[in-house]
Amino acid sequence: MLASLQDAVDRRNAILQAIAHGAAAMVALPDWRAGIDDLLGRLAAAAGVSRVYLFEVHEVAGQGLAQTCRHDWAAPGLAPLVGDPRNTDEKLVGTDPTLTDWTERRRRGELIQGLTRDLSGYLREDFEYQRILSFVSVPILLDGVWWGHLGFDDCESERVWSELELDVLKTAAALIAGAVERSRAAGVLRTSEALKSAMLDTALDCVITIDDGGRVVEFNRAAERTFGWRREAVIGRSLAEVIVPPEMRGPHETGLGRYLASGETRVLGSRIEVEGLRSDGSRMPLELAITEVATAEGRFFTAYLRDITERRQARARLERMAYFDAVTGLPNRAQLLKRVAERQAASESPWIVAVELTRFGSLKISLGTAFADTLLRALTSRLGERLGDDALLARTGDRQLAVLGTAAGGAEEETARRLGQALYEPFHLDGRTVFMTASYGIAAGQVEPEALLRNAEVACERAVEAGGGTCLYDETMHAAQLDRLSLETDLRRAIDAGDQIWVAYQPIVALREGRLAGFEALVRWDHPTRGRVSPGVFIPIAEVTGLIVPLGRLVLHRACHQMVRWTAMRGQGAEPLFMSINLSARQLGDRDLLDTVAEALAESGVDPAQIKLELTETAAMSQAGEMIGVLWQLKALGLRLSIDDFGTGYSSLSYLHRFPVDSLKVDQSFVAAMCRSTESRDMVRIIVDLAHLLKLEVIAEGIETAEDAKLLSDMACGFGQGYLFSAPLPPQEAAGWIAPGSAEREISLT
Repeated sequence: MLASLQDAVDRRNAILQAIAHGAAAMVALPDWRAGIDDLLGRLAAAAGVSRVYLFEVHEVAGQGLAQTCRHDWAAPGLAPLVGDPRNTDEKLVGTDPTLTDWTERRRRGELIQGLTRDLSGYLREDFEYQRILSFVSVPILLDGVWWGHLGFDDCESERVWSELELDVLKTAAALIAGAVERSRAAGVLRTSEALKSAMLDTALDCVITIDDGGRVVEFNRAAERTFGWRREAVIGRSLAEVIVPPEMRGPHETGLGRYLASGETRVLGSRIEVEGLRSDGSRMPLELAITEVATAEGRFFTAYLRDITERRQARARLERMAYFDAVTGLPNRAQLLKRVAERQAASESPWIVAVELTRFGSLKISLGTAFADTLLRALTSRLGERLGDDALLARTGDRQLAVLGTAAGGAEEETARRLGQALYEPFHLDGRTVFMTASYGIAAGQVEPEALLRNAEVACERAVEAGGGTCLYDETMHAAQLDRLSLETDLRRAIDAGDQIWVAYQPIVALREGRLAGFEALVRWDHPTRGRVSPGVFIPIAEVTGLIVPLGRLVLHRACHQMVRWTAMRGQGAEPLFMSINLSARQLGDRDLLDTVAEALAESGVDPAQIKLELTETAAMSQAGEMIGVLWQLKALGLRLSIDDFGTGYSSLSYLHRFPVDSLKVDQSFVAAMCRSTESRDMVRIIVDLAHLLKLEVIAEGIETAEDAKLLSDMACGFGQGYLFSAPLPPQEAAGWIAPGSAEREISLT
């Protein structure tokens, strides 16, 4: 945004320079027409357009009001408008509705601009013939009467003019208006004054002219409004004592004298920003451009000035948006990196403590953004109070902070300790008491600012994975991070190709009858160089990166097709099997989930009742309010639903009985400990009884001994899976469980 604004300002100043040269030429010439072609060429170059032209309005006998192009400048390859029949005695009223409307608007002094593709009829045909893509024209009024217009065409792009540019184009039109009036006047001197007055009085910029002694000889109305002086009060006075701050008056007069003596100047022909003084003593930032005008009376210097207070304020707002966090007012990531670079340039040795706020994301979801913002402001305010003067606290992400410091002697570890102490105390906000914890990563060393922050964040991530606390960065972490990124890239390619990803199937057994009831689909990845990659390694990567969504889609489609094939193998009359397929929290939040499931069911032709979608207790309950609607929509497709890893999360019975689930799966950690822990055995019994109370099926996972299976069967747990029965199997081996002769396989629990 700053760049586009700067471009507009630069173009405006270039046009002002062209106007200044044109004004000087036209004042010196007895006839304005002698200098108009040079002015049009200068305006074209300054504005960066393909064509500049001047149309004059006149009456044509028997036709009425018409216009003719009198002067134009065109880029190489473009046909001139002067002499073209289309632009000679062109009828203005009745030919085209848009042209008629433009005529009335120009009579009122309105500027016309637009794009050729937005036109129609005669005007569009005419403009396309002239290869015009965008245009702007400024009416020229003489004593309030429309005399003609100054036009600009862009044949290279569909250009939108800024207000800054349009303002100076009006000044150019005013210059021409003054020149025309000058030719109408009786005397050269009187005409010259009219031209100058027209230009100065209509200019939006301050225009101040001084002689070679530094005395003011012209002070236009815009200057009167800006500086608070009446023209009569400043004519003949030194410019320095009128608008130049006291401390700058000496350099101003020295610079003028140096230029008059040697021609050297650092200002003439350039655009600079200076400070100006108002009549009441207040100051303001100004943009200044100066040009010299040589006349028979001597050397004069004209300054074009504009109050840029609003622009400075806008720039400050943009810089604040670019470098500071909107919620906390803290420096953001970009500002932090800038400050690291500054300290390194000052030969200091900065360090960074990266902070990951635990549970902030879930608090934001459950309590709302407004409360989360209030909490974040209170939290960062407290942390800032506990830091030393040398430390800089910044917000680097939604739930990430960072502290920059340079003090030696273990100050970074002390800083992490202070932050932990500050967060230990609860926050009392809006009638709530909230406890916050965080993980910390520390990095130091003479590396690039981005690398230093990255190293601290890598260490912080390692601390998060370890369950919290503080972690110091070392190079092995970077290598592990690179390996993780490499694995992520490989996983993305594997999902796209599909040939490395396959689905294993673990049998699920009806415990009392000892027969096969179904399978659980479990994703596997055979990496071409790493070999079999553990799901415990690649599933978390898929979750964090969002790859779990396409990965889950792939597993869903393959499992549905496999169920269809196995159902056909069992033949008619066999009791239907079911296929359990896992859904992650990320998949549940996918807006396309319903379409994905419906597409898999339709494409495979599987009976929806044979598909059971499993979601973890944590995933279901963390956003229970939002999930209920999604689960009922899935249920409407004819599927069955199950809560996985039950007992490890934080289920709410008020939500559980409202969920359209068909079964609960007892987590393997309880099953494994049943025979040696009374508490675990009681926990399993409670879950089984709760399921029966809610009329839900129960599946126990992780069964490894016949003793475990017998105990679960005695508790009336309906189904079980685990290595006692079978490990997850490739499809061709799993098919052995349902091949003819094995469909009624019995499993002894004694």
